[in-house]
Amino acid sequence: MNTPQRRNLLAGLSTVAPTDDAPVGAPEAVLEAAAERHGFAPPAPARTAVIAPVTQRRERKSVGRSHQLKPEAANLIYAEANRLNVPIAQVIEDAIAVLLNARQ
Repeated sequence: MNTPQRRNLLAGLSTVAPTDDAPVGAPEAVLEAAAERHGFAPPAPARTAVIAPVTQRRERKSVGRSHQLKPEAANLIYAEANRLNVPIAQVIEDAIAVLLNARQ
């Protein structure tokens, strides 16, 4: 069987070696003058990055309480906090105060 031949896409191109006498770019003075004329500031010196010290996060100690709120209770607390536009902790504090007053 014949295997398909790959086409050489670079076959028609020839490489041209740069000569030393060919100008590579404009002289530095010309570039600086053009940049100043058009309002470009000279490049700022490179700054080194300051790495902030790593602080350890506080670790919570296990006190044996692993129960969480039921989803219905959590949703009720969030809804009440949104309705009153107050922090969640305030809703919980108010609910405890009402509960303690009802017990007396």
